[in-house]
Amino acid sequence: MSVEELQIANIAPRKLFGLGANFIGVFSADTTAHTVIPQLWQDMGKLLENENCARGSSFGVMSMLPNTEELHYFAGVEVFEGNEPQDPAIESFDFAGGMYAMFEHHGSLATIEQSTKYFYQELLPQSGRAVRNAVHLEIYDERFVPNSENSVVIIAAPVE
Repeated sequence: MSVEELQIANIAPRKLFGLGANFIGVFSADTTAHTVIPQLWQDMGKLLENENCARGSSFGVMSMLPNTEELHYFAGVEVFEGNEPQDPAIESFDFAGGMYAMFEHHGSLATIEQSTKYFYQELLPQSGRAVRNAVHLEIYDERFVPNSENSVVIIAAPVE
């Protein structure tokens, strides 16, 4: 793997709908990511299955919480204007957009932790790009296939 695998692109602002919860990230021995995040996606899927809304890509949005090792994870979907979900239990998040360094994880979600660590500990530092203060992303586009070794998830960090 090499720095050439890193793509830099501007991601447009968008409104997302879903659910959020706090968790301890994968860089901690006490990580709760393996339980909290899948449960969020499952709960969000149940809520949205009753909604008749046209959807785009799904996004995992992560933000650091001050003075703690916890992060906030928002499992959300892009919903096309005029098709917003009506269930009051579904939260909204206004993604501001911006410049992002992106890396594609190929394989099942069982190995995404290794790709995340590679991206943040090796690839991103080698790129020389400064990380800016904004949310970090997982992007699940049409290439994402749950429980498949042929799946693709984009891991993205905000950069200057």
